[in-house]
Amino acid sequence: MAAVAEGDTVTLLDLLEAHHVRTHGHFSPETLRKYRLGARMWLTYAHENAVKVLHPEAEDTDLWVRAMEVAGKSPASVGVLLTGARALYAALRWN
Repeated sequence: MAAVAEGDTVTLLDLLEAHHVRTHGHFSPETLRKYRLGARMWLTYAHENAVKVLHPEAEDTDLWVRAMEVAGKSPASVGVLLTGARALYAALRWN
């Protein structure tokens, strides 16, 4: 929780990776890269848009999805990035 308050993205991404390894064992480095990218993009968006990372509103995630679509991300890419953000929240609950 301190990492969220301090905006410590590196620690949060390390937590995501540790959680994924712990809960899934073997993993593809590419999958982990995509999860980290999605989490990093969400954290950046949250910071730039004053989103409360620990308590985001449904509207916040909807607006993030719309922003990615407007930026030209394909539906598949948006889905992968959302999965990365969800993995971050799974790691936060685990910790």
